[in-house]
Amino acid sequence: MLGSKVGSSVNDIFIIGCGGFAKEVYFLIKEINEKSVNPVFNFKGFIGTTEHVAEIKIGGNTLPVLFEDNFLKTFSNKQISLAIGIGVPNIIEKLYSRFKDNFIFPNLIHPNFVGYLETIQLGVGNIITSGNNFTVDIKIGSLNVFNLNSTVGHDTIIGSFNVINPGSNISGNVKIGDSNLIGTNASILQNLELGSNSVLGAGSVLFKSLE
Repeated sequence: MLGSKVGSSVNDIFIIGCGGFAKEVYFLIKEINEKSVNPVFNFKGFIGTTEHVAEIKIGGNTLPVLFEDNFLKTFSNKQISLAIGIGVPNIIEKLYSRFKDNFIFPNLIHPNFVGYLETIQLGVGNIITSGNNFTVDIKIGSLNVFNLNSTVGHDTIIGSFNVINPGSNISGNVKIGDSNLIGTNASILQNLELGSNSVLGAGSVLFKSLE
């Protein structure tokens, strides 16, 4: 299902991660709730991969952090939603492998997203933040991050675990594999292919296909 809503009821959700991007995912969830007729998610806390962080402060609010192992001992419920608030492709893939069998990974899409939704296919767990603009006939896998003000052109196919940083421009008829990191304001020209496990630096332009 394209969109943030998992079902008709409010879904409990945790965010995996304790850094800056985890805070941004928290803000995204708040924006989804505030712009919906009824709340979609009930935020329950952050999940930390170490025991050194017990809480996170956001805008004067103190929010709880559960250590990963303790969380898994306490919760194993397919009705609980998770979002991965970490912007590193290989870590996203490892965390998804650990949690995927017992939890839901909803697509989190900012309310101001622009795109021809009826023609866009999404897997699970994609995070699409504010200002993103997708056009038409696009296929996207799972657990990708589309950060602020990025664009994706027509007939593009994107795999899974990719992190697309702010201001990136993916032109039409592009094919992208898995676990790529695309830097801020980078561009991929039309009709090109990018394989897997690559890094495009900030401001770079891909003008020929790369395996």
